[in-house]
Amino acid sequence: MPDEAVKLVLESLGHLIGEERKLLAEASEAGDEATVALMSDYLREQEKLVWTLVASSDCDCASDCLTEV
Repeated sequence: MPDEAVKLVLESLGHLIGEERKLLAEASEAGDEATVALMSDYLREQEKLVWTLVASSDCDCASDCLTEV
């Protein structure tokens, strides 16, 4: 994947992960265990995807792209 594409995907994932963490915190405060479990699963997989993209890419954009993470 070209560096620009990796950068765009990482930026999008960074934003998405940031929003999901907010939702996870709200669900936890509300005692909504089903949403907590669902969001935890989503976050784990997306964070694994971020790691995989960064590890397999020549792009040094991870620190620039992942301000939300």
